Amino acid sequence: MDTLLMLINGEWVDSESRRYIDVIDPATEETFARVPSATPAEVDQALQAAQRAFPNWGGLSPEQRGVFLWRASTILDGRKEKIGRLMTREQGKPLKEAVSEIEKAVEMLRYYAEEGKRAYGTIVANTDPSDQSFIVKQPVGVVAALSAWNYPVELIGWKAAAALAAGCTMVAKPSSQAPLSPLEYWRCLVDACIPAGVGPDGGDDRGHDVCRQWSHNALNAGSSANWVARPSRPGELPQIEPTQEGCTHWRLAPVPPGWKCRPQARRTDPARMGGGSGAPVIEP
Repeated sequence: MDTLLMLINGEWVDSESRRYIDVIDPATEETFARVPSATPAEVDQALQAAQRAFPNWGGLSPEQRGVFLWRASTILDGRKEKIGRLMTREQGKPLKEAVSEIEKAVEMLRYYAEEGKRAYGTIVANTDPSDQSFIVKQPVGVVAALSAWNYPVELIGWKAAAALAAGCTMVAKPSSQAPLSPLEYWRCLVDACIPAGVGPDGGDDRGHDVCRQWSHNALNAGSSANWVARPSRPGELPQIEPTQEGCTHWRLAPVPPGWKCRPQARRTDPARMGGGSGAPVIEP
């Protein structure tokens, strides 16, 4: 039985806990692989590595970051059949669809490698002709990404390609039911020589530990998000509003430095929330 390792600070490592998650073939119910179950301390290590890597990665030009993404896309394209077969075995998706999902992830990397170059700023007109206002788009910092089992590479691919192209670093948690193909996706980025700490750890079941680190500048939980914290006027708290009803998770937009987010008590009003949790509370 194969044991795949998790990625922390550019290195493939086992968990100090020596606890593992079995990966089961849904067609045969055979356990054919396993991945480490990370400890909270190891999640913190991954976050700290991403924070250390952010200034250098975010300081590269979009063209320089695009070189890494193009290189990774070429490697991923060459391994699409292998990763597709792995996805089929761990998740049950037909092989043709699995390979097609990898091909889509290849195109995501190439699209954002070029789109990152078009993150244009703006010059805003002022009433005083001697003044000029500039709007400059900048990476927000470390992005935490959670992905589901049904599209294990595509969901992490959309998050990763966009975040990395923008200059963000990442900590990611793939589904414990289908962790192998996302890990191989990240192996392609490592083999493309992406700097240590830029890419995430993976293969563990510590999604709640990723979520509790509200110091992340952005948290993306995929299509299950239903709350977004939007910045308001200077000196005021961000406005929190629903983005999708009937969901049980939230997504955080950039949170101002020095502020933290904590979960609010569960709400039970089905007309408003579909039985989901209350919006996060932003506080100093």
